[in-house]
Amino acid sequence: MTASQSADTGPEPRPSGVVGHTRPGAGFDRTRGTLFGLGRMFPDLWLGVLGAIVFLLTLVVYVRTVAPTVSFWDCGEFISCSYILGIPHPPGTPLYVLIGRLFSILPISSDIAVRVNLISSIFSAAAATVAFFILARLITYWYSDRYPDPALTLAQRLPVYAGSVCGALFFAFGTTYWSSAVEAEVYGAAMFLTMVLIWLTLVWAYHREEPGSDRYLILISYLAILSVGIHMTVFLVMPPIFLLIVFLSREHRRDWRFWVTGAFLFLVSGGILDFLWACTIWLVLSGVIVFFRKPTMLATIWTVVTLAAGVLLTLSQGVPWPLFLAAGVWAAGMIVYLREHTAWVRALLLVLAALLGFSVHFYIPIRAQLNPAINENAPKTWDAFQGFLERKQYGNESMFQRALHRRGTWANQFGQHERMGFWGFFDKQYGYNDFAFFPLFILGLLGLYQLMRKKGAFGFFLILLLLISSVGLIWYMNFADGTRYNAATQDAYLEVRDRDYFFTPAFIFFGMAIGLGGAALIRRLSGGSVIWSAAGAALIALMPLRALTTNYFPNDRSNNYIPYDYAYNILTSADSNAVVFTNGDNDTFPVWCLQEVYGIRKDVRIANLSLINTHWYIKQLKNQMGVPMKMSDDEIERLYHYRTPEGKLVRVQDQMINEILTANQWKTPIDFAVTVSGSNRIYMDKPLDRHLMMTGLAYRLVREEGDGLLDVDVTRDLFLDVFRYRGINDPTVYKDENATRLVANYASGFILLADTLRRAGRMAEAEASVRKATEILPDEPEAYVYLAQLYAETKDRTKLEALRESVRKTSADQNQVGVNIAFSFSRLGDTARATSILDEILTRNPHYEPAYKTLVRLYYEGSHYDTLMQLLERWMKDNPGDNQTKEFWGKIRAAAAQQESAGVRVKP
Repeated sequence: MTASQSADTGPEPRPSGVVGHTRPGAGFDRTRGTLFGLGRMFPDLWLGVLGAIVFLLTLVVYVRTVAPTVSFWDCGEFISCSYILGIPHPPGTPLYVLIGRLFSILPISSDIAVRVNLISSIFSAAAATVAFFILARLITYWYSDRYPDPALTLAQRLPVYAGSVCGALFFAFGTTYWSSAVEAEVYGAAMFLTMVLIWLTLVWAYHREEPGSDRYLILISYLAILSVGIHMTVFLVMPPIFLLIVFLSREHRRDWRFWVTGAFLFLVSGGILDFLWACTIWLVLSGVIVFFRKPTMLATIWTVVTLAAGVLLTLSQGVPWPLFLAAGVWAAGMIVYLREHTAWVRALLLVLAALLGFSVHFYIPIRAQLNPAINENAPKTWDAFQGFLERKQYGNESMFQRALHRRGTWANQFGQHERMGFWGFFDKQYGYNDFAFFPLFILGLLGLYQLMRKKGAFGFFLILLLLISSVGLIWYMNFADGTRYNAATQDAYLEVRDRDYFFTPAFIFFGMAIGLGGAALIRRLSGGSVIWSAAGAALIALMPLRALTTNYFPNDRSNNYIPYDYAYNILTSADSNAVVFTNGDNDTFPVWCLQEVYGIRKDVRIANLSLINTHWYIKQLKNQMGVPMKMSDDEIERLYHYRTPEGKLVRVQDQMINEILTANQWKTPIDFAVTVSGSNRIYMDKPLDRHLMMTGLAYRLVREEGDGLLDVDVTRDLFLDVFRYRGINDPTVYKDENATRLVANYASGFILLADTLRRAGRMAEAEASVRKATEILPDEPEAYVYLAQLYAETKDRTKLEALRESVRKTSADQNQVGVNIAFSFSRLGDTARATSILDEILTRNPHYEPAYKTLVRLYYEGSHYDTLMQLLERWMKDNPGDNQTKEFWGKIRAAAAQQESAGVRVKP
């Protein structure tokens, strides 16, 4: 059969149905036996070259855009825990922490945070590279059962090369995947392990009828459970992998022990204790059966000693982990007696590999015993450890149970609803947004169709992966859209941030499908012509450049110091040895990072109001951090949320604010970060606001009472001379919704400071304060509005006019600021200038109601009735739906007609 014939009809099928070519000594197979098939990758030189290019290109892009320090959300916690070997939030990500510790001591950057950030960059680039070779293997199978196949013609190889590059780069430069590749997050390493598991599955499929092919399955079992130490997302690939294995292998499909082993391994995604007990019992059972087939005296002694030790320690200590450990040690020792391959041996090795992978989690209780500075849940005991892994902190209801009652409408969860709608994230992944995304979507579907048509099992495998990681996760994660908020349970708020990162697997798999579609398109349209194949390959391979260019700016963290500086400014606002109440992740995790990694203001005790609802955290505050409390540990354990007879919910955090402030008796400074809302600044059911004095980005609890208290000199010094504002006014630094919301606190602080200075008669200092705000936050309108009011009060027309011109050069809301400048001119008696500015605004935006209403008032108060009538007529023409103006306009016309008939003109 010729190569061209192979392209149309494929190679002659082997009776066994095995994907790979296994005739001894036949051409390519002389490399058989190399490590996991990697030796087969590079006989096709261009595959090796292109794979290296994919890795280097993505790595360079990631390193150029990597965050130069800590980022918001979980990054500060992961960096801190990596550096101090701490325990992050459940379920702990122990493998990531250990890898992070290794990177934190490598001299690859002067900044420790960058060292940990680079974990994501390196693993993300590696994952895209593995995806390249997965695609190359899948596309090659459309032409030949060999991989790589030197017999392919150039016209056949070009779709392989182009489709693989295209899919790998759409994988790499999808905006969600890229965003986690440049900061300390778990998804880069998780997706690398995901790709490795898929690669190993394909290699096993190629070799599945060869002796020893089960070694791939053993490695898959080990890596699958080990990956849980990074993130449970990786385990999404395991159901499709299991189904592919039993579909392709009659031996495994008919082996009930293989099914039982798989079922026990899948328990890791549910109850941890169920997983450990099931695997331990199955391990011992399979080991005993193997042992009795070839018993020896040494093996007997080894069995009795290890298992008896495990049982005795479990009974004496009252915890099950010694038995799990003893069973694993015993099974590992039994391996030396394995001389023949049986189904029981395979079950034994699969379970042993899985338990060995799970053993990374025992880092958590071992390290927790040493009380690191970050020790979330304090999982020292077996019960605490089990609850930690099963995320009991987030509620006793499992994720599966929660999925059964919807927290949002299906339309919002699947659609484009803010912060959580799947399609809203999917549509903007690859740089081809809105209408332009549709052809790309069709291309991805074409790739799935072609794979299903040529290699049905692999096509079904990829489609199942996509469905599980998209539709399955939409159902399982059950994100709240804010429409079904339950006040009684405090559940189903709108999600606090964009949840696109949970769908990372779906986005990367579809990126790969686009590459498959590109290869299918080249194959269909080229007709075997090298010239047309080359032209199509060039076009397809260059398509991801749009993803690169479009997604570069929003994912470029290279000059983003906003999270670091925000945390620094919170810490420098605190009193010496203060207890600072913070609100959530973004005013806590970066602060932890500065304290633990950079050693900044370690005297400050952070009391996070979200975590303070948990018993373990309260005890850490009391016993390790010295936060004043009179409660005993037993009393702390008995704390719970309750409702008063009036129905008011009293949270544990409310009770703890009462406890800490009462026990403190003004001995220790107490501060609240400005991010803490007024509803959380309550003491004994009374607001604390009249006893809170603003100092920088903190409110200090003071004895004196008053409205709007502010330590003028300290706050002025902090805002003007101490605080850091790097990147805020840099247009090359992307600010997302979260960053924009947080830095708005600076504008509010400057204005409060200026207003206090103004009321004290320090007008020049007030102006300097607000001017500083406009320098740091040139696009925030509030500072310009305040300056306009200030210049009106000082009767400075010149500065007011200059302000009008300077605002034009910024991206601040021109309409909002313009209306306030016009009003300030009117206060100075310059009505003509005021009406001119307002008329200009309405000309530019004929629907801007504040300008219209201000202009109506000026015309009315100035008795400019003809002009007023013209304005109303003009407004009605541009805004016919304004019923209020219609009514007003009707009354004016009726009054005018009545007075005109009487020959009198009066004020309408």
